[in-house]
Amino acid sequence: MIRLFWSGISWHYTVAYKEVLGLCQNFIWFTLHLFSVKDLSKTLFYPWQRLGERYQGGFDISAWFSTFVINTLMRLVGFLVRLFVIIVGLFCTFIVCVLSVVLIVVWTLIPILLVFLLINSFRLFFYTE
Repeated sequence: MIRLFWSGISWHYTVAYKEVLGLCQNFIWFTLHLFSVKDLSKTLFYPWQRLGERYQGGFDISAWFSTFVINTLMRLVGFLVRLFVIIVGLFCTFIVCVLSVVLIVVWTLIPILLVFLLINSFRLFFYTE
């Protein structure tokens, strides 16, 4: 019985601990890739959905200015949308990191909590006033 207990404790703090850490790492990787934080950072100033106009040949200042305004607006829209998604992605990644730390702390304390509750239940069961 004692050997089984120590075997369970050994598994809990070695093999299972590595699996929990790997699980947390996978969740963080997934969140970063779900929001494509790296790719969106690289294309932060690209036009939205590749929308824009081409500059016409010749010297027409109103056409050039119109095209410049449209292209600038599309880049601004692209910047704002990508920035919003990056911020949401980083926030979600932060939440996943915090929950991962909570999971690791809870996983570490589960055997101690189990022993405490078992001892306390026996104490309450046999306690008489």
